[in-house]
Amino acid sequence: MLGSAMGKLRSVVVYLVFLALFVEVALQAFYYFTAGDFLFARVGVPVWSPDPHSGIANRRDMHRLAATRGWAGRWPRDGRGA
Repeated sequence: MLGSAMGKLRSVVVYLVFLALFVEVALQAFYYFTAGDFLFARVGVPVWSPDPHSGIANRRDMHRLAATRGWAGRWPRDGRGA
């Protein structure tokens, strides 16, 4: 009886993992076809740097192009981080 309960629990866990992976892939594909890039590519760029006075600050000399199919903009930063 305990073996069948463990088998059922294992199949539920495998199903939930498969469902989570399927949903992730489907949402990434949807975002790619609607925005032109994968979602994880937009969040991988660090925009902050350590600052001794406030803890964090804008990264210096950062020039980043943020673009989707409908909009594009640049984030220019000078040597002072402004």
